Amino acid sequence: MTLNLVELEKLAPKVADFTKALDTAKTLEGRTPAQTGSAISHYLKAKQIYPSSEYAQKALTHLINETIGVE
Repeated sequence: MTLNLVELEKLAPKVADFTKALDTAKTLEGRTPAQTGSAISHYLKAKQIYPSSEYAQKALTHLINETIGVE
């Protein structure tokens, strides 16, 4: 699949937003005490931008399971 310049220009802001959401979520998750609710919110934002993200899904599953005491 080859993207032309116009397609790349449209995609770039989404990539930046996706990356920022993941970075923010990871930072919130790593705080002491962890800000789990906010981290979950940012991982959900990342999933909204790129629904196929396995990284965001795994992080969400882990945090939700941890929150409800499954892990």
